[in-house]
Amino acid sequence: MNRYSIILLSALCTANVAAIAAPSVLLPPVSGEAVQVNGKTYFKQGNTASAPAASLASEPQIMRRMAAEPEAGLYAGDVLGSAQERLPATVSGAVLLQLKNTVDEQALVSQYGLSVKFRTQSVLLLQAAPGAELLQLLAQLQADQRVSRAELELVRNKALTQ
Repeated sequence: MNRYSIILLSALCTANVAAIAAPSVLLPPVSGEAVQVNGKTYFKQGNTASAPAASLASEPQIMRRMAAEPEAGLYAGDVLGSAQERLPATVSGAVLLQLKNTVDEQALVSQYGLSVKFRTQSVLLLQAAPGAELLQLLAQLQADQRVSRAELELVRNKALTQ
């Protein structure tokens, strides 16, 4: 190997080690309103009516996001960025729920205006009503004595962002 090849190889190795040691260097910076979702901090991306979000949101939700002033809170179709993750996540409006007792399922679904999308023996995937403020709904569900665990569903799909 000649001298230039060795210098180039060592420069590439140094750059790879630096990128591995500091992965945030490779990730785009995020900004926006900080929100806590499922124990992680995300940044609500302002006025983004992208195709992935539009496919998950109703027409009034899209119009709200395109308005000059973004509405406070978290709604289906909102896009969240994270300093630790390359792809943004879209809030689907669905809630993953684990109940302490499955007998309470129908009463809980009715009380919060949810609809069942999918169920397994121990987990429910529930859809919130259109226009529901999801952080408030999540806090109410987590405080409910019948619920052992509640999380918002976030959709992150590389194919949707292209």
